[in-house]
Amino acid sequence: MESLIMNRMSPGKVIALTGPKGVGKTFFLKQIKEQYGSSCHYYDAGKHQHYEKLQQLITEKDSEPTAFLMVDEAWTLLNLREALTGLLKQLPDTRFILAFESQSQIQPIRELITHCVLFPLTESECLQFDHSRKMETLLAERLVYGNYPKLLHLKTKQEKKDYLLGIADSYMKEHLLKAEKKVEPAKQSQLLKIFSYLIGEEVFFHELELKTSLNHRVIERYMEHLTDLGLTHKLVGLKRNLKKEVGKHSCLYFMDNGIRNAFIGNFNPARIRSDVDKLWKNYLMSERIKQQQYRNMNIRNYFWRTYDQQELDWVEEKQGQLVGYQFTLDVLPHKIPAAWRRAYPQAEFKVITPENYNDWVAS
Repeated sequence: MESLIMNRMSPGKVIALTGPKGVGKTFFLKQIKEQYGSSCHYYDAGKHQHYEKLQQLITEKDSEPTAFLMVDEAWTLLNLREALTGLLKQLPDTRFILAFESQSQIQPIRELITHCVLFPLTESECLQFDHSRKMETLLAERLVYGNYPKLLHLKTKQEKKDYLLGIADSYMKEHLLKAEKKVEPAKQSQLLKIFSYLIGEEVFFHELELKTSLNHRVIERYMEHLTDLGLTHKLVGLKRNLKKEVGKHSCLYFMDNGIRNAFIGNFNPARIRSDVDKLWKNYLMSERIKQQQYRNMNIRNYFWRTYDQQELDWVEEKQGQLVGYQFTLDVLPHKIPAAWRRAYPQAEFKVITPENYNDWVAS
């Protein structure tokens, strides 16, 4: 990830780095600081002393030149757009990296920045830290605990569980409860659990209204909050050639299995889970999204379903070419849905299983 971001940098350019709490944004910035030494200045805008130095830097007419300037918790800067404009004016030859917690925080400076997202570790990154165990064992653990960097340093399952529950709790208290102050905590917790159980399924707002007694707009806003924080990814349906295609509703996936399991409080082993198929599909989706983002792949993603229950879990469109994917833990041959073949005869069809998934998520 570091090389990808550094390759995008040039004098006078600003990288805005977003990503969920705990994915390593601060660690990433400090690594760059350590690598480039005195030519790189690091500020944590959430700390008063650093904040004051930044404000002084913005207003000084003869600021000392620096190759890199990095600002952690950049959303805490007063008048963010004005502050960034001031920094660019004072340091026109400097490369900037600003870290944020959510995508909405970068809206005031959207046209001034290049946006990069930091996710939990990819499977390839995880494997660099553990070569002693079988791939099957490591995969089974990631389906339950996910890929947050901190987990690599925790030895017991209880430690991993406590860490993920803490992350989930902090999101609830520091972000979601504040964003929807009029919705009582119990209702928010209920809605989070429902979204967690619905991964990969269409979200029907009317059904959610009946279950939670919350109105459509509140539920929709909650989905937007989760996506804005980088916790979830909304997938829309592909609807083009058939009247029976489902296209009105969307699906919700979590960007990390561990956080999803923390929201429902279930860390049972994958081998005894009734939702293991959902865990598998969610894991593949999150890994594929990471690769698409990090490799700057220009791909549109969809799910595909018909009203007579024919479906594909994942569809990618690149330069007008469609590829449909079926995610399964079953290694037996799977037939292409007849409706898909009729509607999109030029499209490819592939089945992703535990035996071939690694090449796909790393391609």
